[in-house]
Amino acid sequence: MATANDLERSSWSALQTDVMDEILKYFYGTTDVDAVFAIWKTCKAWRSTVRSIVPYPPSDPRYPYLLSLKDQTCRFVHPFYGHTFCLEFPELLDTHIRFSKFGWLLLTRGDYTHFFFNPFTRHKIDIPDNFMPKNHYAQCIKMCFDDCYIVGIGPCGLFLFVPSQSWKLYMYLQDSNWESNLSKEVFVGRDRAQASHSHPVIHKDKCYVLGLDGHLLVFDFKTRKFDLIWQPFLQKKVDSVYRSFLVINNGKLLGIFEFDGRNKILIRELKISTKRWQKVSDIGDKMVYVSYGSSFIGSAPTGVEGGKIYFPQVLEDECIFYSLTSRKCQSSSNSYSSKSPVDVEELTNCTWIESLPFKKN
Repeated sequence: MATANDLERSSWSALQTDVMDEILKYFYGTTDVDAVFAIWKTCKAWRSTVRSIVPYPPSDPRYPYLLSLKDQTCRFVHPFYGHTFCLEFPELLDTHIRFSKFGWLLLTRGDYTHFFFNPFTRHKIDIPDNFMPKNHYAQCIKMCFDDCYIVGIGPCGLFLFVPSQSWKLYMYLQDSNWESNLSKEVFVGRDRAQASHSHPVIHKDKCYVLGLDGHLLVFDFKTRKFDLIWQPFLQKKVDSVYRSFLVINNGKLLGIFEFDGRNKILIRELKISTKRWQKVSDIGDKMVYVSYGSSFIGSAPTGVEGGKIYFPQVLEDECIFYSLTSRKCQSSSNSYSSKSPVDVEELTNCTWIESLPFKKN
């Protein structure tokens, strides 16, 4: 026998498409983002209709989107509501996401072509080819940028690009050469270093590159010199580290370390004055979003529990996070809970991107 709730849900889902369209037009583009997502979650029929009517992701300043790129299709997944949008960008065909900030993507096509692209406005900014040498030393493996610099980490050095100037290669020399103690610990592309997925981080005129066991290579933009923070706290456990990420939290560096079993997460905070890592067991109301392209940290919205680390993992339309409270991988709808991320999709060519209002050309 149907309940009153079933009948009400059925009557809502039976609304005609044109009526649904008018309802969406009323809410969409307003500050009431929750209403848009509430409509989407009403039932499968409404979900399908929303996807056909709403052409781009709703702006939600409380959360970044998890954006993945396959061929020329960008897939946006909302980490809390599990809302998914797919948009076609022919200009992104055969590109790889390197970094994201301020709502912009930094992408690479081939080995030496780099450009910025804003998926919310479809604006593109080319980085001139002649600013970068055409040789294997210039094949950037990891990149980042802020409003002053673009940094690329290659197999043999750090490339620094300053707008209106040119690329410059800075070699780190330790005990006579670059490879003496960093190639296996810090930089991606050789031996075990492929396990480290951390992108460089720019903070207060310095660039930080994280190693698997907690080593940090620091490049000072002002002095153009390197420093090495050589205080590995995972020296005995480095062989079991699956991947590591670096984020900025209130002016401090946080290292996120995930182990091979993927059921254990360690968080460490770097005290720059003493160059030592300190144990962090609780991040309070913070939400951490880490990926191969970019990582963010922010406060949980009102009414939402913090203490979560979102990795680039999805199950159907839901992002999977690691809860520091339950020590389990979970979904926001509570439909998924596991000690390790089993049967989830691991995204690679992806990044977290700040949610901005979409604008047509």
